[in-house]
Amino acid sequence: MPGQKFLKRGFRHVRAFAFDPVPAVWVIFDPGWDGIVIRAVSDPVKVKQMFINAYMQGPVLYCKVEGAAIWKPRFVMACTSQICHLLGVDLLVHTPFRLFRALKERGATELIFED
Repeated sequence: MPGQKFLKRGFRHVRAFAFDPVPAVWVIFDPGWDGIVIRAVSDPVKVKQMFINAYMQGPVLYCKVEGAAIWKPRFVMACTSQICHLLGVDLLVHTPFRLFRALKERGATELIFED
């Protein structure tokens, strides 16, 4: 991502995970500059590795989606703006750290993995 070196360490990329109980799969939404990756993962070993990989790159939050998706034009469609749209978070200036703080203020809890 252009300008990524100016972002706070541990807050350089965001993605979303959701569990769909009907087919019993985890859905991954991973937006990037080169495209969006959407995957359904049901293998418990791969799901565990997915969360471990995310945790190694920065904090992992659990939050409920309470608001409706936000539909407004953005000049830059970075990973944070796409996750803001998905979660219904309206941030004028969106960076991974600002999104983290906004979700924490809304009651998101940080997942802690023990060794």
